[in-house]
Amino acid sequence: MGAFPFEGRSQTAGRQHELSVRIARTRDELERAFALLHDHYVARGLSKAHPSGLWLNKFLLLPSTTTVIAESAGEVVGALVLIAGGAFGTPAEEQHLISRRQLEELGSYRRVAEVSPLAVSKGNEPLAALPLLKFAFEYALTYCQLDVLITQAWSTQSASFWKKLEFLPLPTSAESRVTLLVKRTKEALHLLPESDFGYAKFEWPERNFFRVNDPVLTADLADHFFNRKSRVLSELSDKELRAVKNIYSFGDHAGILPQRNVDKEFARLPRHQRFDVTCDGTLLTRKGAPVHFEVADVSVGGLRIRCDEHLDHGTVYALQINTGIWHKSEILARLVWVSDTDSYGFEIQSHDPAWARMIEHLARVHKTQKSASGVP
Repeated sequence: MGAFPFEGRSQTAGRQHELSVRIARTRDELERAFALLHDHYVARGLSKAHPSGLWLNKFLLLPSTTTVIAESAGEVVGALVLIAGGAFGTPAEEQHLISRRQLEELGSYRRVAEVSPLAVSKGNEPLAALPLLKFAFEYALTYCQLDVLITQAWSTQSASFWKKLEFLPLPTSAESRVTLLVKRTKEALHLLPESDFGYAKFEWPERNFFRVNDPVLTADLADHFFNRKSRVLSELSDKELRAVKNIYSFGDHAGILPQRNVDKEFARLPRHQRFDVTCDGTLLTRKGAPVHFEVADVSVGGLRIRCDEHLDHGTVYALQINTGIWHKSEILARLVWVSDTDSYGFEIQSHDPAWARMIEHLARVHKTQKSASGVP
């Protein structure tokens, strides 16, 4: 692959499906991935060793975070994590390496994700590194509708690696030891054509409606990693715990969350489980003017949209939504809350059968993923 020379790469040519690249879903897969990432961070002095030997943090709690693994001969030989900007933003934002406004100035982008460092076991770099990135880039663009990818480089060698993939450096504070790099997702895929990876089998998730993530964190897995193996859940701030309860205050998950009282500012705690999607649609204002919007998440009783136009609180709107390829739905919904940004929360008054089918499908997928998680 002339566009991206990689030492030892030619040694993998001609091998057939020696490598499997996929989303980590079971406890064993996640544990092996987090162990590789932990060792990567510790070896480079980026974090202190954790007693569990695992890389665990609050970003891994969110359904918008995806762990990708490369497996060879039954062993997880590589891993990376794709952290889509969600309730906690991205690690770079938390570390004040970049602000939300700076990200928005890169263009009119709605969805940003941070790519973790590549963690590959010794000797497997030529085999696993680029297939992991190939999966991450295509998954980010095609399945998650992510517009921009950012990553952190802690060394000149690491920065050089990402720059070969045409990631561009962004300015950070003068005292920062980190190089922050950015890439528009659509421009990344041409550097890693699938024809170059005959030795790798890419196991893509199934998609029917416009879902944007593949949550795998069952209550048992969350309890195992974030209560037993670490204190991530108990160490969340009140604000962070409110965000987590906003996602997981349903079914089995509710029982593993800290019982700390964080009811303050909890007026919008959803009554139904939410599912992240990437739909668009139109609604009509009182004057009959069409307004375009994007749907961020849906539930049995409501939805959250992003819209640049002003909408009137308490008004019932007719919404037409593209819920999938050749799938459309029409609903009537009342605007019940408005955020400080451009998010609007609606309570559904009535809907057509197509909307019910989508919600049923999303709930069914969630249950299927839970039963397939491999948790004993």
